[in-house]
Amino acid sequence: MGSRGAGLRNSSSAADVAGASGFAQQSPPLRWNSATGNGLQQLDAAWAQAQHTPMLPKSNASTANQTLSLWLMPEMARASPFQGSGLHFFFFSIILRSKILGVNRARFRRSVWLINVAQSGCIVTPKPHKDHNIAVLHPTSNTRLAFLLLCALLSACQTETRSEPVDEKVVTRLPAPHQFANRDAWKLENNRLRVSVLQVGGHIAELVLKTSGGESVNPLWVPPWPSIDPRTYNVKTHGDRYGTNSEASLLSGIMGHNLCFDFWGPPSDTEFVAGTPYHGAVSTTLAAAWGDGNSSLSHRMNLSRSGTSIVRKMTLVSDQPVLYVEETAESLVPFDKPIGWVQHPTFGPPFVHPDTVYFDASATVGDLGPEEDYASLGKWPVGAAGEGQKDYRRFSPEAPSYKMAFFLMDSERDLQFITALSTKHNVLIGYLFWRSEYPWMMVWEENRRIQDSPWNGETVTRGMEFGNTRIPGTAKEYFKKPEIYDTPTFGWLDAQSRLTKRYMVFLTEIPASATGVNDVTLNGNEIIVEVAGIQHAIRIAYDPAFFPRPQR
Repeated sequence: MGSRGAGLRNSSSAADVAGASGFAQQSPPLRWNSATGNGLQQLDAAWAQAQHTPMLPKSNASTANQTLSLWLMPEMARASPFQGSGLHFFFFSIILRSKILGVNRARFRRSVWLINVAQSGCIVTPKPHKDHNIAVLHPTSNTRLAFLLLCALLSACQTETRSEPVDEKVVTRLPAPHQFANRDAWKLENNRLRVSVLQVGGHIAELVLKTSGGESVNPLWVPPWPSIDPRTYNVKTHGDRYGTNSEASLLSGIMGHNLCFDFWGPPSDTEFVAGTPYHGAVSTTLAAAWGDGNSSLSHRMNLSRSGTSIVRKMTLVSDQPVLYVEETAESLVPFDKPIGWVQHPTFGPPFVHPDTVYFDASATVGDLGPEEDYASLGKWPVGAAGEGQKDYRRFSPEAPSYKMAFFLMDSERDLQFITALSTKHNVLIGYLFWRSEYPWMMVWEENRRIQDSPWNGETVTRGMEFGNTRIPGTAKEYFKKPEIYDTPTFGWLDAQSRLTKRYMVFLTEIPASATGVNDVTLNGNEIIVEVAGIQHAIRIAYDPAFFPRPQR
């Protein structure tokens, strides 16, 4: 995986194991005083604080199209007297991130329920108000009655509902669910492509081209070890198989192309102890999904501990071997936030073979990153053909071997490309994206070098990752080197805002004479692929409406 070496610094001490189990320390005080300020402003403040309060283990109750997640937060404070009641309360906060009692979540963005479990007890009822749900507290002298009524309310909230998209479109029909490599997945399909997307983490596990001669090989990496739902990873049960460091839970369920958000690489030691996984929590989060038949899938991953959420919309168009992907990140906190946002496509056998695979990109200058003191590599592809370890267009024939390098995308062009082709399997896969959104590329190659679990000296894989960051780690690491080659090394998500990025993936047949890709451009409604070893360019139909140029 990208920047894997940096992640090995995370140990598996008893403290680490306790942190990884999800338990948190005592929360900071949350104070409510209705005598000062506006009530809605106080609810906003309570929500913002709750997003960053350490949380106890999460309990999930699922229905067909909904996951109701409850976060039970520890005692917040011995708050000042609740004005108007004359009673002193201890507060618990239960935040319901779902459609509650028919209230539209896209309209009511924050639902804050203050549940009073004090000396005399209290019950709550929902009261919609503008863009909030407000909990109305009713004192009662019977604590048991309050508790029973609360349980009844939560039970009522678990009726079947449908997940809400950002644009509030009506939910229709999800793509077909199926199993892929023993994992729950959704299948998108048209007459040219089949795409499998894992329900936990949203990993794009399979991309298959349909041709007149049959189906192509899947170029994406399926690890040689058994895959599990990463939410079930437990260091005592699974440590021997998947490891015990910060990568372990991710590796237990990784596959194909995974999204890294809102950072890329290892968490800090303290973040790991607090339960933060490698590449961010997005890869280990259950997605709430909606769709429009077998050709469209949207899913949301709520990352409450980082104060963000991200929605991905994936679309297939009939007669096109192209997958369109649009991702929208949303900040749920009242301050600007430094973020890493990286696409991590990883290729594996049988597509990857040293003799028959070629990698190309619109990359320029590169280096070996922080582990090698940013030693310069010169310009892509660095080494000449046949130089093995130095030639970044080819997979190293020598084993064991390893590559980790960082490249700047070409500043002289807006459209960027990354491609991989196999002359053995006669298929080419390409990624297209905009430099203003993803200015960096990271190359990671593992060739039977790592002996630790779950790698066990068996893994052959190549990552061609692109993102807004090249810094392995979180905010502390960003600010050590905020610019390289006069280009920012991370991005920002503004307070309570949304940010959208897009890319597309295409597959096409190629003859055995192909030896790489010279260039990829867009012309009208066509993707133009100039392939070395072929006399004429390959032309692929696409829809520009799904891949607009970013506004400057």
